[in-house]
Amino acid sequence: MDIQLHDVKSSNIEAIGFDEQSSTLRIAFHATADVYDYASVPQRVYSLLLASPSKGEFFREHIKDRYRFTKANPTKERIMSKKQAVT
Repeated sequence: MDIQLHDVKSSNIEAIGFDEQSSTLRIAFHATADVYDYASVPQRVYSLLLASPSKGEFFREHIKDRYRFTKANPTKERIMSKKQAVT
């Protein structure tokens, strides 16, 4: 499954993506560069996450420990190329 990630302003979350067909929310985290897929997430929850002024807080209160998740095969090329562009 190829989910396009979009960078967000957050101290905890680097990027977020959503697949409407499977209702899968993909989140990339800053600290670990890990990427996780959360299953059966309603479109509304994704929209509220994007609109939230604190994405990390919204994640902790409304997503973490509420939806089944798996570690995704992260798009390391995207993350590495982004870091190389900064250095």
